[in-house]
Amino acid sequence: MTHWQKSLIGIAYLLIMLVFAWRQTLAPEVRDDSALDYTALDRHVSVIAQKPHPIGSASNREVRDYIVAYFDSLGLETEVQKTTVVYRHPVKPARATIIGNVENIIVRLPGRLVAGTQDANGLVVMGHYDSRPLTPGAGDDASAVAAILETARIMAAAPAPLHDVIFLITDGEEMGLLGAQGFFRQHPAAKQAGLVLNFEARGSHGASFMFETSKNNAWLVGELIESAPDLQASSLAYEIYRQMPNDTDMSISKGEGIRGLNFAFTAGLFDYHAMTDNPGNLNVKSLAHQANYVLATTQHFANLENWQSAGEDWTFFNLWRGSMVSYSQGMAVALGLLVLLVGGGLLLTGLRTGAFSWSSITNGLLGVVIILLMVYSLFASLNAWMQKADAGIMRMTSMGEWPFLVYFIITIGLVLWFGHSVKQGLSRLDMILPSLALVFLGALAGRTSMAAWVPPVLLVPLMLAVRWRVSQPDLWTAALICWWLLTALVLYFAPNASYFFAWPLASVLLGAALQRTLSRMTDGRSQFVTVLVFSFIPLLLLPPVYILAYLALGLTLPQVLMMICALSLLLIWPLIKGIGSLVDGKAGPLLLASGLIMAIVGILGRDFDTRHPRAEELFYAIDVDQQTGFWVSPDARPGTWLGDFMGGRAQTANMTRIMPGYDQEVLIRESVPPAFAAATLTVISDRLINGKRELGLHLEPFGNAEYINILFANDAGISAATVNGVPVEMPDMQKTGDPAQDLAPWWRWRLYGVAEEGADILLTLVAGRTVPVRIVEVDYTMPGGAPSRPENSMSKPYSWSDSTVIFQTVKLE
Repeated sequence: MTHWQKSLIGIAYLLIMLVFAWRQTLAPEVRDDSALDYTALDRHVSVIAQKPHPIGSASNREVRDYIVAYFDSLGLETEVQKTTVVYRHPVKPARATIIGNVENIIVRLPGRLVAGTQDANGLVVMGHYDSRPLTPGAGDDASAVAAILETARIMAAAPAPLHDVIFLITDGEEMGLLGAQGFFRQHPAAKQAGLVLNFEARGSHGASFMFETSKNNAWLVGELIESAPDLQASSLAYEIYRQMPNDTDMSISKGEGIRGLNFAFTAGLFDYHAMTDNPGNLNVKSLAHQANYVLATTQHFANLENWQSAGEDWTFFNLWRGSMVSYSQGMAVALGLLVLLVGGGLLLTGLRTGAFSWSSITNGLLGVVIILLMVYSLFASLNAWMQKADAGIMRMTSMGEWPFLVYFIITIGLVLWFGHSVKQGLSRLDMILPSLALVFLGALAGRTSMAAWVPPVLLVPLMLAVRWRVSQPDLWTAALICWWLLTALVLYFAPNASYFFAWPLASVLLGAALQRTLSRMTDGRSQFVTVLVFSFIPLLLLPPVYILAYLALGLTLPQVLMMICALSLLLIWPLIKGIGSLVDGKAGPLLLASGLIMAIVGILGRDFDTRHPRAEELFYAIDVDQQTGFWVSPDARPGTWLGDFMGGRAQTANMTRIMPGYDQEVLIRESVPPAFAAATLTVISDRLINGKRELGLHLEPFGNAEYINILFANDAGISAATVNGVPVEMPDMQKTGDPAQDLAPWWRWRLYGVAEEGADILLTLVAGRTVPVRIVEVDYTMPGGAPSRPENSMSKPYSWSDSTVIFQTVKLE
C-alpha cells in the first residue's frame, strides 16, 4: 500500500467519522410509533409563541388562559397560583433585587397510591410558559409546554398512573426562575414532590439532550435509559454544567432537595431569546424528540411501583444515537486506574526497549506546548477580531455548525504543518513566521493584555529548543502522556466524566501496543489497518461532544475548545500525519490558509436576511422630570436605516442619564414626547417605631409596563423592606472586589408583573432623611413616529429595543 493510498484512505475515514459525528447531534427522525399527535404539538406552539409574552404582559395572560382552558377541557384539576416572589437562588445572589408577581399553572393528575403513604411521591413535569420580552419563545419554552399538554391529554385518557402527576407550567422563569421559587417554596403540593422532569431549549433545532441530573443519580439514570426513546445523554455534560453559571427552573427544585432530570435541545443558538425563535423556525424533529421524552419518561416514572435512592452517581454516555453505555462510579474509577496503569506500563516498556527516549518525549512535549500556544493565540485573536467587527459574533453564530468546521480545518492545518515541519527540521522561517503572524493578528484584533503577547513571544525560544535538541520530537508519545495526565486529573475530580479521556486513551494504547508487535511480524498494511481500528473509538466519542459544545456555547472561548481538538488530533497522530506530507508537505499550510480565508469571509461577507436578521436596538425614552422625550440607539451607523432615522441632530450621551449603572455610550435624538402617564409612588403611612422610621408606600403603575425598576438611594439608611407583605432581603454591602457592586449609590429593584392595583412597599429606615427614589418603567411598545424595520433587522435581545422607557425621580420627604 503506497503512501498516497494510505493518506487518501485516512482522509476518507476522517471525513466519514466527522459526518457521522455531526449527524449524532441532529434530532432523530419523527417516530411513527408514538401516541403523540404531532399536528396538535404544532398547533399549541403556534398559539403560545404567536408573539413575545413576558411575565406580567397582556400577551402572557392570553397564553395562560389558553393553557388553562386546554387543561380544563381534559377534565383535570387546574389551579393558577398567584403569588409574589422575591428572588433567592440556592447559591447565587442576584446583583439586583428581583421581585415578581407570578401566575403558575398547576395541574394534578391523581395517582392510585394513597396520599401520605411511604411510596406516594408526586412526579412534577415542568416547563415555563413565559418568554423574554423580545422573543416569541417557540423553542424556549413553548416546545416544552406543547409537549406537556399532549402528554396530559394522553395520560388523562388512560388508566390512572400509580403516582400523582403534577403538570407544572411556571411563570417568570426568564426573569429569575420566579415561578419555580413560588411553587417549590410556597405551594403545599411541593411537599409531595419526589421527582422533577424539566424541559427546556437553548435554540431552535438539534437533538434534545439530558444534560443535568440531581446527585446520587444511579437509579434515575438507569430508569431513564430504560424509558426514553432515542436518548441522548452523558455524565460529562452533567459534570460540565455543574461548573457553569447557567440555570433553569430545576436549579430551584434541586436546591430544595428534590431529585430530577433536565432536558434541552441546544442547536440554533442564533435564535435563542431572539425574535427568530418563532414557530416557523422551530425544527419539527426537535419538537417531536423533546415531546417523546416528555411522554415516555412521564409514563414510565409515574407508573414505577417505588422510587429508589442511590448512594452514588453513574457514568453514562452515548456510543451512537440511542445506544447508551452506563456503569457505576466505582467501575469508572477502576477502569480509569486500569488505563493509567496500562499507559504507565507501556511508557516504561517503550523506554526500556528503546522505542522512544526521554529526550524525544521531552522534545515532543515542547512541540505539544508550541501547538497549543499557537492554537490559543490564533483563536483568541480571531474571537476578539470578530467582537470588534461589525456584528461579527452574530454573523458567525448565524451560520450554525459551519464555523466549527472552519475552525477545525484551521486547527488540523496548523497541527499538520507543525508536525511535518518538525519531521523535516524547523527552518528559520518556520520559527519566525508564526510568531509574526500571531503578533499581527493580536494587534489587528486590538488585544493588549499579557495573554495576547506571551504566547507568540514564547514561540521562538521554544522552537529554538526543539530545533537544537538532537532527538526528533515524538509528538505522539507526548500527546499520549498529556492525555494520560488529563485522564488522571478528571478521574480524581470528576470520575464520571473520565470516560471521555479514558476510553480513547485505552483504545490508542492498545492499538499502539499491537502496532509495535505487528511491526516485527507483518507488513505495513496490517499496521495501517490497526491505526484505523484504534482511531475508531476516539473518532466515535470525541467529535460529537466538541460539536455539541460549540453549538451550546457558541463562540465562548473557542480557543479552549480548539486546543482540546488539537490534542485529540495528536492522539490519533498515526492516522493523520501522512496527510501532512501530501503535496510536498504543503497540505497543512494549504488547509490552514483555506480555513483562515473561510473565517475572514464569514466575518466580513456574511449578509443578514429575513431568516438571520441583524439585531439592532432602538427605543424611546421619556424624562418625566424634564418633560422631554428622545429616541435612543447604541447601534445607529451612518448609511443604515437607524442612522438615517437618527439623522444629524443625534448626539452622543450616556445611558446613566436613564438608569444609574448602565454605563454605555448611545446616540440620542430629542423630540416632543407624546401624551403619557407615569407610575406614582405615594406615601400611605409614615410613623416612628423604636426610633426607626417605618414608611408605607403604594406603587401604582399606569400604562402597560412589563416591568418597573425602582432605585432607592443607599444612603437613606434602609434596614428592612417588604413588598406585598413578602420580606425583601437587604443587599450585602460588604466589599466584593467589584467596583460596580461595592457600596453602589442605588439599591435597585426589578419588579415584574405588577398588578393593575399596584404594589405595597414597606420600608424601615433612618428617621429624618429625605429618600430619593428613581423609577424606570419599561413598556415594550413604541410611540407613533417609530420607523419600520427592514426585513433584515430585528429587535436586539437582552435590551430595551422596541420599548418606551419612562423615568423619573421622586423625593420622599
